Amino acid sequence: MSLDELRLEMDKVDSELLSLFSRRMGIAVKIAEQKKKDGLPAYDQKREAYVLDRALENADPELLPYVNSFFRHLFELSRSCQIAAIDEEKGL
Repeated sequence: MSLDELRLEMDKVDSELLSLFSRRMGIAVKIAEQKKKDGLPAYDQKREAYVLDRALENADPELLPYVNSFFRHLFELSRSCQIAAIDEEKGL
């Protein structure tokens, strides 16, 4: 494959990732709404640990440090989105 072909393939993957990320963040907002109703904080250490452990178990061993970093950043973004959604509901 040529560099241009590989970049086109990467562009397609990036589009898929963006779609999945948008979907995930939409779900994060819904989770925030439920957490607010239930009086729960945005941060759920046990849930994040469970999701990270599952991802690491299923990841290619050579990619473990990258998978770890990816999911930790994803959790941070989801948490931030949830906090913003909760604050928005409060009228802040």
